[in-house]
Amino acid sequence: MRKSGVAEKYVRVVQDMYERSRTVVRCAAGQTEEFNVEVGLHQGSALSPFLFAMVMDQLSEEVRQESPWTMMFADDIVICSESREQVEENLERWRFALERRGMKVSRSKTEYMCVNEREGSGTVRLQGEEVKKVQEFKYLGSTVQSNGECGKEVKKRVQAGWNGWRKVWGVLCDQKISARIKGKVYRTVVRPAMLYGLETVSLRKRQESELESSVLEAIPSASGGSSLAGRGFPLQQNTLPNGEFSSSGSTELSPEADGTTSNTVLQAQFHEADRVASSAELSPEANRAPSNAMFPALFQDDAD
Repeated sequence: MRKSGVAEKYVRVVQDMYERSRTVVRCAAGQTEEFNVEVGLHQGSALSPFLFAMVMDQLSEEVRQESPWTMMFADDIVICSESREQVEENLERWRFALERRGMKVSRSKTEYMCVNEREGSGTVRLQGEEVKKVQEFKYLGSTVQSNGECGKEVKKRVQAGWNGWRKVWGVLCDQKISARIKGKVYRTVVRPAMLYGLETVSLRKRQESELESSVLEAIPSASGGSSLAGRGFPLQQNTLPNGEFSSSGSTELSPEADGTTSNTVLQAQFHEADRVASSAELSPEANRAPSNAMFPALFQDDAD
């Protein structure tokens, strides 16, 4: 905290919080006796994520690069390099920087993925141990695939939308609730879940059609919801007509008059591109995407 420029009075306050810290464990058999907590951060404390981020920032200062070459979130780290040799070198630098300060790089959770792979590229090793190779991995909830496709991410977003639909289907199909209220519920719960994070995804026509059909299918139709019966929802006759719900429920989300899902995603992509281009923190070198990159995903377990 002192290295980060935090005022001394706040440093002392945090030290007092962690001095002689004690806790108990509650389980089915009852509650244990109190015992001292000598390592780690307070679980559930609003200050803990901030303290952990500050510690990781200091520990990785000498090895961390600008995005996209190094991307960190809590104890998850993604390192991008353009060759196998660079990957192994960067892995070793991170391992040394973290483990000499008490952290531990989990070998079982460390994996790598190669984009635009050439034959005979070899394997990646960390201290002589071969790192597991994968065709995809998750970072911040998004699935990154080695072939550059985003089909699994789109399917996951569609499923998330339907999960939201299940939570509010009683409202959307209730004849006593006005179209305006149904539109607000739909815009708040269902459609955002389907489109979340897609501003950074390059969609193909097939995937745009899949999203579009899923968004429209989620709207209760005048046919009695027959298309929804297979998803475990009861049939409901005389529900809100498709056109009425679309006009009242999607106008605020849709940047274009037709309110299509592809237009909504496209508008979000424009906003994201403008945000990245106008960011003063990223240098031109940092914005250059790796052309033949290997992406090792490191997972440090702070409890180890």
